[in-house]
Amino acid sequence: MPSQLGKYRLLRTLGTGANSKVKLGHHQDKDEYHAVKILKKGDPRIDAQFLQLVMTEVQTMAKLSHPNIVNLLDYSDNAMVKRDNGTEYGVTCIALEYATGGELFDYVALGGAFSERICRFYFR
Repeated sequence: MPSQLGKYRLLRTLGTGANSKVKLGHHQDKDEYHAVKILKKGDPRIDAQFLQLVMTEVQTMAKLSHPNIVNLLDYSDNAMVKRDNGTEYGVTCIALEYATGGELFDYVALGGAFSERICRFYFR
């Protein structure tokens, strides 16, 4: 049984970073899939400076809305993950639109610099 985070059923891990994990989350009320960035409370790798960067990210993304960027859907600083074994732990979470095509960074890293024609396709 997958873990639960509020209205999200957490499925597989999409990616991991130094301070967070991104999980595929199924929003049960809307029957939609979102990318949920999760930062575990009390993690010694997460300091005040990093949390300030997270807040800046959230505030910036909250001001943006565009069909060609991944948009912020939800944010919580006091959420609880409930594991299937009954344990719980506190997290900060950011729910984002799920981009099924992967990351643009990966395309550039694997294929090199884009031509102007390709850039126009992605950034029109």
